[in-house]
Amino acid sequence: MNLSEIEFATGRHWYSYPAMTIETTTSIQLKDITAVEFECRKCGAKTIRKWSADLQPPGICGNCSELWFTDGSERHHELREFFARFIFQLEREHPFNLKWHLASVTRDVQTGGPKTV
Repeated sequence: MNLSEIEFATGRHWYSYPAMTIETTTSIQLKDITAVEFECRKCGAKTIRKWSADLQPPGICGNCSELWFTDGSERHHELREFFARFIFQLEREHPFNLKWHLASVTRDVQTGGPKTV
């Protein structure tokens, strides 16, 4: 049997088909988002903050004290503005559903491992 094919028997007949792939697609709406996670690139520690109108992004890592930005800096202002606009959109009614599709995981049925598509 070729590893790129799946064979099975029904009665006295053998059938051969190309290997199958399973792809899982995940999509989210704005209302599905309940928090934001900040992960330090230096030490890998994570901080999770609940969505709120006054979301304050952390300026330093709570684990290794790596400085991410200073209060009042341009980066701090841009992040706060981004979160404020995002939350504003969460609270608004739209005549459409807006969804983001997340990266999908594709698995080979035979091996169960990741498959490059």
